Amino acid sequence: DGRLAQNNDFYISAMAKGITADEIPEFMDMLDQSKETLITYKYNETGVYEATGDASGIALFNEMTMSQYVEPGAAGEVYNLERRAVSLTNKIVEVYKVTGKALFYIFVVFMVCFTGHILWRLITKKKISENLKSLYLIMLGLSGTCFVLYFGTAFFCRFLSQKKVYDYASPMLPMLLALEIISLYMLYIFMKKLFLRWMQSYNSKKRKTAEQRVGVSKF
Repeated sequence: DGRLAQNNDFYISAMAKGITADEIPEFMDMLDQSKETLITYKYNETGVYEATGDASGIALFNEMTMSQYVEPGAAGEVYNLERRAVSLTNKIVEVYKVTGKALFYIFVVFMVCFTGHILWRLITKKKISENLKSLYLIMLGLSGTCFVLYFGTAFFCRFLSQKKVYDYASPMLPMLLALEIISLYMLYIFMKKLFLRWMQSYNSKKRKTAEQRVGVSKF
């Protein structure tokens, strides 16, 4: 009769396929897998290969993308230098792969504590420094951007492999790395302040003990 069929699928965009309630557990598993591949840089690898195709096609692609390419059959010093640079890059990425998960969870714990600290100061109406507010808003904005990109990519690409989801969501990795570095630095600042306070308290107790001993000796 010309009427559109109605369903109970959940949509986040007119361009994305809807998701049913029965599909949510499977989607959550996919989200978890995507998170693991992203925070461990699983598919992050750089390569340098000779261009394939005819000369006119390669020249056209080079003009369109304004990118460098290795000519077919190239085996000169330039090619070897590029391969050594790529090898070094991949070794650095291996460090990311080993430390990625730990850094991610350090960031998560720090962000939760940071948020709790800000909320506590707001509730108790204590002053928040401008630097602290600025830092929190920056980190909150970057975190939100990462989450939207990660969630949106996973939702739109449910029919694709984890490798493709990683490729499309990987632009969030530089932002995530920046957040992890900030978290480590702030953790260092916090631990340093804690240590200095402990040293001050320890020296104060030590000084009082020494004064008491001197007083007892005089008596």
